[in-house]
Amino acid sequence: MTPHWLRPALQVLLIALGVVAFIAGLITVFTGAGSIPGDNPATPNLESELRFYATFWTGFGVLAFYAARRPERETMLLRGLSLFLFLAGAARIFAWLAADRPDTQFLVLLGLELTLPLFIVWAQARVARACAPTDA
Repeated sequence: MTPHWLRPALQVLLIALGVVAFIAGLITVFTGAGSIPGDNPATPNLESELRFYATFWTGFGVLAFYAARRPERETMLLRGLSLFLFLAGAARIFAWLAADRPDTQFLVLLGLELTLPLFIVWAQARVARACAPTDA
């Protein structure tokens, strides 16, 4: 049996994730490297690439909002979003290995990006199973 709080908790998580992704993405689209804490002068190529990728983060937020409406029906969408969020966290590990240890806030994001997708997939499966019609 699925706890009664799981569906609304999943919806709140997806809305919060959507808000963060949408707003952070838009801020980065409009401010580029200025959206990153610290003194980060960026080359024109890096600015272009950063703002390009930020549009995808903004789109991720829109899709998270969409999935939050009826998470029990959005299995493939939520698995896809979870996969990409997890891979984004893995990419932070590659950056750490290639460049150096990032600031603490980026390590916190790394932890969230590696754990939230696992929770989302688990919770969505439980909610979908609980909402599925049963053969009587």
